[in-house]
This record gives sequence, C-alpha cells and structure tokens, in this order.
Amino acid sequence: MVKIQFEKTLQSLYQLRSSPDKKRDLTTVRLLSSLMGFPEKAFPSVHVAGSNGKGSVAFKIAKALEFSGYKVGLYLSPHLFSFTERISINGKEISFSAVHKGIKKIFRQTRQLPQAPNLTFFETVTLLAFDYFREKQVDVAVIEAGLGGRLDATNILSPLVTILTSISREHSAVLGESCEEIAREKAGIIKEKVPLIVGPFAHYSSIDTLARAHSAPLIKVETKEQFYDDENRSIAQASLEVLSTHFSLQPHAIEKSLVKRPPFRFEKRGNLLFDVAHNPDAFKRLFEALALFFPKQSYQLILGMSEDKEIESCLRFAANGSRHIHLVQAKEKRAAPVEALGEILTRLNFFHYSPFNRKKIAPQIEQGEDLFVVCGSFYIMKPVQEALLSDQPLGT
Repeated sequence: MVKIQFEKTLQSLYQLRSSPDKKRDLTTVRLLSSLMGFPEKAFPSVHVAGSNGKGSVAFKIAKALEFSGYKVGLYLSPHLFSFTERISINGKEISFSAVHKGIKKIFRQTRQLPQAPNLTFFETVTLLAFDYFREKQVDVAVIEAGLGGRLDATNILSPLVTILTSISREHSAVLGESCEEIAREKAGIIKEKVPLIVGPFAHYSSIDTLARAHSAPLIKVETKEQFYDDENRSIAQASLEVLSTHFSLQPHAIEKSLVKRPPFRFEKRGNLLFDVAHNPDAFKRLFEALALFFPKQSYQLILGMSEDKEIESCLRFAANGSRHIHLVQAKEKRAAPVEALGEILTRLNFFHYSPFNRKKIAPQIEQGEDLFVVCGSFYIMKPVQEALLSDQPLGT
C-alpha cells in the first residue's frame, strides 16, 4: 500500500511543469516556504553549485561531517536508480511514506492560497528535502543546487559556506552564452559575509565582483589536477576547513571522506567504466583521466545524451578519443534520439558508431581488449548497468 501511494505521488510530481524559464524568480518557493514555517532555517547548511563536480564535492563534505559524528542531510540531483536517492540522512534514503506525506503536505499548502502557484518539480522536491531535514532534526544539511544558482530553488538558503566548483558552458538558453554569463548566474548563491570557496575552473571576474559586493571572504583553490576528482577533493577540503570553525571535524573522518565518490563517477567494474560526464568540460576531463589511469588502453564508448546539452562539442571529444561509439537513447523525454546523435557524428567525419546492441557488446567486454566507457547522461547509467551486468534487456 505504501509503495502504491508513493508511486501515485511521484506521478503527480512528474506532471508538474518544470520548463527552465529565464524570467522565473524565487517568489513561489519563498511563498511556500513561509507557509511551511521556513524549514530551511531550522538547520545550518552548506550550499554547493557549479557546472561539474558539485555532487561529488557535496558528497565528500557530507561524509566528513557524518564520519565526525553528526546527523547530516544530503540533497542531490538527479537520481540514478530511485527518486529517494535525492534526499538522505547519513546515507539512509528518505522513505516512500515520508515522500508521500511530504508531497501531500506541500500540495495541501498550495491549495490554501487564493491563487495556486505554478510549482515546478524541482521547487517541490527542494521544499520536501528542507521540510524532511527539519522534521528529522539534522545537525547540518549539504545542499546541491540544481540548474544555475541565482534563480535555483535551493537559493533560499542562508548557508554557513557557499561553494562554486567549476564553470563551463551548459544550459546556454537559460544561463547565458558565455562562461562569464554562466558564472554570474551561478554566483547568485553568494551571500552577505558568507565564505565562498571557488574551484580552479571557476575563476571568473563576475564571481570576484559579486564576492566583493557581498563582503564574502573568497577562498580560491588554485591547483589544477590531471584527475578531476583530485580537484573535487581539494575543493571539499577547503570547504571543510571553513566548516571546522562550526563543527568538530576529526582528521581521520576528513581523510576517509575525501576519497569517497558518488556512484558512476569514474567507477570501474571489470571492463566497464561508468562516468556521468555530460558537458564538454566533463568529457575533456574524462579523457584526461582515462589517459592518466589507462594510458595503453583503447576505448569504446556507450553513450547517450540529453537534447538540452552541448551535444556536438561533447561528441567531438568522444570521436577523438574512442574506437567505436555505441549509441543509447534513455527512457527520458529529453533524451536525444540515436539517429540525431549519429547524424552529428557523421558530420564530424566519425563513422565508427552503431545503436547499442547488448548481444554484440557483451562478448567484447568479456574478451577485455577494449575498455568500455559508459558516459553522456545520468539517465543511461542504470539501464546500461542492468543490461550488461545482468540479464535485463536495454530499453530504448
């Protein structure tokens, strides 16, 4: 019964309009937050934004706090296997019943208004997370921003520290055409006198300007590493140094946490390697990491993309770095069709591609001559894993 209620609640949730709108502001989410008694003010928080690495940095920080004995809420997106992954406390995901009750409560609040606001999916889930963390009385919550920063639903927080991991070209229709414009949007999370940690690929003048305007202490991580997760580690470590003025963090807990990575971040399983690289900079860093750790290995890619990404730039890196590309279309409404990806590869004069075929790929993986790299979209990770590491067929 609980699972049925949960699934019905998710259906209602996914029906919410969530199209990115540059003119959108935080009025709606602030209004609902006030009706709910400002749940985000019930706990100290850490706010993490950026183009790449924000999920990994948030994960490392949350683990350091957890390993030091604190009750830590963690809010991440998107999910890979189950919706409940988005909201967790000390690694334990929110329950089906808590999702059902929490969403029902938010919907009930909206109906009490004279004119019901047009909540988006992400706004609703963000309020669910904040309310859940308040109810469970977490000691601290680590919150990953969704899209951008300035107009992101998570930006109603008043955090102890803000973090900008990296800036790269993405979601240009919403965030801006240039990296400087994107940096300005993401820097919208900067708060008055709140320390700001900036990764080595987020050094933009608009960030410096906004930090000065808000009297925010600016801490820049300078070192650029060959392996991108070493940079995530440095950013997390700098953030934890700031947080050590608020929490008693144990050195062994920090050391243990900094090597942790969320699923599918350069994760190798046999001759399969999963990585959620989904924009040009992430593809560049992925191939740098492959060259570093597997210098003599040849690669085949299993790749799917969302239509709102910088597809051609990503495929240019993919074509230059692989022997063959197996194209996947995930069961997600924004997924780019296999045919469209193939047309772009042909335009790039790369012809060694084909639709994903489990029966053809599986024997090659067993032979172990090539490393098969699964990348391009969060949404293909689960189905590809199920297809190649079990007897389940891959849906398209």
